[in-house]
Amino acid sequence: MLFRLVIGLTVLSNVEKHEVEMGVEAEPQKLFGLRELVRNRATGEPMARFNGTSPEMAQLYRFLLDNGVFVNLHWNQVMTNPPLPITDQELAEGFEVLHRALEITDRAVTG
Repeated sequence: MLFRLVIGLTVLSNVEKHEVEMGVEAEPQKLFGLRELVRNRATGEPMARFNGTSPEMAQLYRFLLDNGVFVNLHWNQVMTNPPLPITDQELAEGFEVLHRALEITDRAVTG
């Protein structure tokens, strides 16, 4: 139960902090998640083009890897898939790194 509480509080506390996220739904009962990153929230322009990447997405990925967090990136999407045998502290640390990493893409938002 504490595990779900940590996930729920982490997701809910970070949903509105970043400019790049679009269409985020907080579902704390699920461990796997996806964030769609956009360059312009008004138009929905993705942070990376279809079947491609961008400098910001590459920097985001490098920051996460350098800080011990492995995610799957697919175009402008960040998929979080933490291992199931993980402690509450490790999970909270991973989400904190992700939160810091999203500051990289926040700087690229234009609208």
